[in-house]
Amino acid sequence: MSLWKRIWTVTSVVFALSILSVAVLAQTQETVRTVDPGVVATTLMDRGEVRILRVEIAPGGERQVHMHNDVQFHVFVPISGAVQLAIGSEKPVEVGAGKAQFFKANTPHGWKNAGSVPAVIMEVFVK
Repeated sequence: MSLWKRIWTVTSVVFALSILSVAVLAQTQETVRTVDPGVVATTLMDRGEVRILRVEIAPGGERQVHMHNDVQFHVFVPISGAVQLAIGSEKPVEVGAGKAQFFKANTPHGWKNAGSVPAVIMEVFVK
């Protein structure tokens, strides 16, 4: 991995965790919804400038390919477990805890938990 990519990854994780800490301090009302079979998303914060989700993926759970046209940027941070992440037409790659990913608006993506334990990710959407 190139130095630039490592710096970008670390910066993305730090940014996501900073936003997450704001969400915890804000104590906003949480909204829980099943988005696909085996995939449960909890909205921790949804404000004019940012939306933060905690997503739990059961073993075998899969989030269908989708995209977000209501945000500028999307930071995807696995917290525990691992998921197979597909971005656009690229072949899915396994992404484990702490391996932050960054998408621009309208980037098709989806993921699957092919493991035997639940996976948890945080998603930070910058509007």
